Order: sequence, then C-alpha cells, then structure tokens
Amino acid sequence: MDISGSGFWDLLVAAAADDADLCGKAAHARACAFAVRIDDAQHLLEFHRGVLARLEGKDLTGIRFSISGPRSEWEKVITGAIPYARAINVFHGRLRVEGDALSVLWMTPALWQLWRVSARLVGGIGHG
Repeated sequence: MDISGSGFWDLLVAAAADDADLCGKAAHARACAFAVRIDDAQHLLEFHRGVLARLEGKDLTGIRFSISGPRSEWEKVITGAIPYARAINVFHGRLRVEGDALSVLWMTPALWQLWRVSARLVGGIGHG
C-alpha cells in the first residue's frame, strides 16, 4: 500500500471512524490539526471531538504540529513494526515532531491509537 498517496490516508480516516478506542482517546480534541510528512509528501489531518478528518486544500495556518520523516521509518510505524514513541525518539528513531509541544503531548494517546489502527488496516504487526 502506498502510504505516501492520499488513498491510504482516506482509508485510514475511514478506519479511524470505526474504532471506539481511537475516537475515545481523541474525544477531548477541539480542532487539533497536524501534518504528516513522508519524504516530500504532506498529508494534513485534524482531530475534532473524536473524529479524524483530512484537510487537504485547506488553510495551513491552523496546523499545530507536524511529524516528518523518511518513508522507511513511516512504514515501520504504520505497520506496527516499531512503536510511535521509538520512531520519534531523537536517539532511536527517524521521525521528527515540530510545533506546539503541548498539542503534541495532548494528542499522543490519540496518535498511539491511530498508528494501531493503521497497522490493523495494512495487516501489520500492531502496537499491542
């Protein structure tokens, strides 16, 4: 599955809507927009009251944080081969988080669930 293409992210948003754990962990979020950057591709997402949505073509001024890195590292996170915490660790991972630190911390439980859902979607290992 091409994780850089919009098709994967559309499928992930749909799968997220059907996951009660993810929706519960994101229920506190009020319009928390963020960018996922895979090599040169960028996908804009937003958690709002438990719902994940894509924001393609919308104004970027509301983006609170971004998670960036090479496709090889994203594939490991999305398939569940490595946990998100390892991927963003400056010593062990190759993903980098930039932006509003409070928003990142606030959304970490929802992001953990999102990557769990992504692993299930692609038939990966999962995050436990």
